[in-house]
Amino acid sequence: MQQRPIVIDTNLLLTYLAIRYLDGRDAPKAWRDQILTEIRGKAFAEPEQRRFLLKLGRQRVLPTPHVISEALKLRKTSAFHQEKEAFRTVSLDIVASDVISEIPCPIMEICLHEDFRELICLYGLTDAGLIFAASRTGALVLTDDMRFFSYYSEKPGYVIELLDIYLQEPA
Repeated sequence: MQQRPIVIDTNLLLTYLAIRYLDGRDAPKAWRDQILTEIRGKAFAEPEQRRFLLKLGRQRVLPTPHVISEALKLRKTSAFHQEKEAFRTVSLDIVASDVISEIPCPIMEICLHEDFRELICLYGLTDAGLIFAASRTGALVLTDDMRFFSYYSEKPGYVIELLDIYLQEPA
């Protein structure tokens, strides 16, 4: 059975890329925990990490260009900041592979729809792009942003889910 594609939010793409990068470097547990806690704002245990990779590997993952840009930006306070070039190199290889399929989301198209223009003003271009892309593809919006989730989970026509709930569902 083909599962619905996923339009993935910035923090979750960054989490995915970080896990793949850390796996490739055979990172010590303490550093891995530090990085993933910094990204998620809370601990992300090994079983959840594996489940996350497994579940995303079974569905089409569709980040928008805005999400990719934000994920690769890396804050100066990030524990990855010292390794940003290496992290970006690995991340670009992943984003350019067939694991992830960037979905175009031109602002010009988004702005043609008054609802999406309003959403840009309320929540910003990245979040508006996620909803726009999901509406065009019938995808699930996957996020860990509670504010964003709360606003859209009650609106008809969109399927949005928090990562913690998504990870509890059967693979």
